[in-house]
Amino acid sequence: MRQGVTPTGRQLTKFMPWKGLGKMTDDELKAVWMYLKSQPKLETATK
Repeated sequence: MRQGVTPTGRQLTKFMPWKGLGKMTDDELKAVWMYLKSQPKLETATK
């Protein structure tokens, strides 16, 4: 999140907001993660 690089080493695109997210504190990032995990899962279509 802070470096703009995925765990596999791929650079995120300029359209990803990693520059702003990279300035967040550990507590702020944890709060975002907790919020995202609290959201209901999306249904996916399978064919």
